[in-house]
Amino acid sequence: MRISSLRPSPALFIAVGALVVALGGTSYAAAKISGSQIKKHTIAGNRLINNTLTGTQINESTLGTVPQAKHATTANTATTASSANTANTATSATSVDGQNVGTFTLNVAKDAAVQTLTLRDLVLKASCPGGAAVLTATGTVASGESLVASSLDAGSVGTTHDGSFTTEKNDAITPVSSTNGTATVIVTSSAASVTTITLGYETNTDQSCTFSGSGVQTG
Repeated sequence: MRISSLRPSPALFIAVGALVVALGGTSYAAAKISGSQIKKHTIAGNRLINNTLTGTQINESTLGTVPQAKHATTANTATTASSANTANTATSATSVDGQNVGTFTLNVAKDAAVQTLTLRDLVLKASCPGGAAVLTATGTVASGESLVASSLDAGSVGTTHDGSFTTEKNDAITPVSSTNGTATVIVTSSAASVTTITLGYETNTDQSCTFSGSGVQTG
């Protein structure tokens, strides 16, 4: 029996040569291509592995401010709102769905001077004579406002209605000798804007008074 030798075909030589060139080219690229040889703006973001870029690769000073973060740069130290239409002395104020919203806390020592809180069409005056929580309301314009207020103190309900609420008024919100209760105050202006404040008040063990709540302005 005659055994013939097997000789590689030309196609096999071509395939092996192509493989060698391909492998050599990958090694060359890994070793020889540097960042300076890559044309600017030619690598797409989807070519990068997720979460591989950090502050080390990015110059943060070249990045713009996130739009809503502009309002947070001084939030830790702000005690008054920047606009009187939002809240003059509220401890925090923001806007929700076009409505100005502010929260506040007033601590008044026994027989101390009156503290005031202004929210657009309404000025609240808080005092603590003899350890009793006293809250009154004054308008911010000479005419065109109306006030409706209600309070609940020790089971007693009090209401106040004033159809000509002005800067000259000093309407009582809390009952006489109040020590612990809640109140709601609503002021409507001739321009159809509405200011609503809901709050709680109490006399503390040291005979000081605390008033805290939130206000919303619409229109």
